[in-house]
Amino acid sequence: MNKNIILLCVVMGLLACSEPQKMDQKNEPLEKKELTFGDMPNEQTKYETISTQPLAGNDAPLVALQTQLIKDHFEFIEKESGNSWSVHDCQNNIIIDVKGEGISTYTAKSKVGVGEGGKQFPDFLLLTFEFPTVEETTAKFKILDDAVHSGGGFCNGKAPATVVMSGNMVFYFTTSSEEFRSYIQSYADFVKSIKTVTVPASPN
Repeated sequence: MNKNIILLCVVMGLLACSEPQKMDQKNEPLEKKELTFGDMPNEQTKYETISTQPLAGNDAPLVALQTQLIKDHFEFIEKESGNSWSVHDCQNNIIIDVKGEGISTYTAKSKVGVGEGGKQFPDFLLLTFEFPTVEETTAKFKILDDAVHSGGGFCNGKAPATVVMSGNMVFYFTTSSEEFRSYIQSYADFVKSIKTVTVPASPN
C-alpha cells in the first residue's frame, strides 16, 4: 500500500511540473510569416502613394550615366513612360504606388557580346523618379529601397534589382538575368558616386 501511495505521489508531481510547460508553449507568440508577392494584398495590407515632380536642369546624374554607358559600348534609349509604377514591400505589408510626371524609363543594351561564343548581350531597365527636394528624395528613397530589398530581395520577383539616389533623383535598376546583376550594381555604384548640385523646385 505504501509503495502505491508513493508511486501515485510521484506521478502527480510529474504531471504538475509538465502542465505549466504546456501552458507556456501555448502562450508563445506565433512566428511572423514572411509574405510574398502572391500574399498581397491582404486584409492588413497598407497602401502608400509617392508623388514625383520633374525638375528642369536635374539631369546631371542621368547625363553622366549615359556618357559612361556610351563609353562602355551600351545603347541607351529613353522609352515612353507611364505616369505610375508600383512595388510591394513584403516586410512591412505595403503596396507603394509611384505616380506623377517625374517618372522616366530607359533601356540599356550592350553592343558587345559576352559569355560562350559572345552570344549574350547584357541589358537592363532603368526607371528614374524626381522629387522637389533632397530631403524628400532621401525619404522616398528609403521607402523604395526597403521595398525593393524586402523578402530577401525577391518580394517583387526573381529579377535582380537595386535602387540608389543622386541629388533629387532616385534610380531603379533591374535586369532579367542573374548573370547581369554585376552590371546594374556597377552602374548603380557609379550613380551614387556622382557629385550633384541641388536643383530647387520651381514655385507653383
